[in-house]
Amino acid sequence: MSGAILQPIGPGERTQIIQCLADAFRQDPVFLRLFRSTAPGRDLYYRRFMTLWVDNSLREQHKLLGFLEDGRVAAVVGVAGLGSVSRVSWSIRSTLPAMLGVLPGMYIGVGLSMLRATAHPKSIPLEACELSMLAVPPEFQRRGLARDLLGAVQNLLAEHPAVAGIYLYTTAAGSLQFYQHLGFTLVASASAMGVPVYHLYRHRDLSKSELD
Repeated sequence: MSGAILQPIGPGERTQIIQCLADAFRQDPVFLRLFRSTAPGRDLYYRRFMTLWVDNSLREQHKLLGFLEDGRVAAVVGVAGLGSVSRVSWSIRSTLPAMLGVLPGMYIGVGLSMLRATAHPKSIPLEACELSMLAVPPEFQRRGLARDLLGAVQNLLAEHPAVAGIYLYTTAAGSLQFYQHLGFTLVASASAMGVPVYHLYRHRDLSKSELD
């Protein structure tokens, strides 16, 4: 983690956040199925979606934290429900023009399947905050950055006593094990075109030993 500095980030780091997401998810099974190409140089629509993702998080005033290293965002986490809307939402009015620029490079059926599979489980408290993103590009992985970002989110809950816990979903079995090790409980699962979607929740009141 040498050289990486954790700090709040926002519109001033917009371009770096987009690049971080694009680098982190190129080989993600969902995005490989969702887009016609995620390969550098042939990733126009994939990158447009990453731009849409970041712009929506900024517009919805999600809390963004990142590790910065040599002018790059080496890892980023976004949280909805800490002084903003309690759940990740996509305003049709705000996102439709940008989404129309993404659709030609997407497989629409996969996208619709993902929308169904990522619907919030009814067991998640309305007072829970939600991770809108957690990304660490391959070159920055295995340095504990994701763990430290989740620790920083847990610390933020002390400033928001009304927040019941943290909700997220992931599509990678390795990530599922990672989150479970950090105290998250698998509350539901679904499938999107053969890709598993795991819904996880962690109550705010965990001891430090459970987070280590």
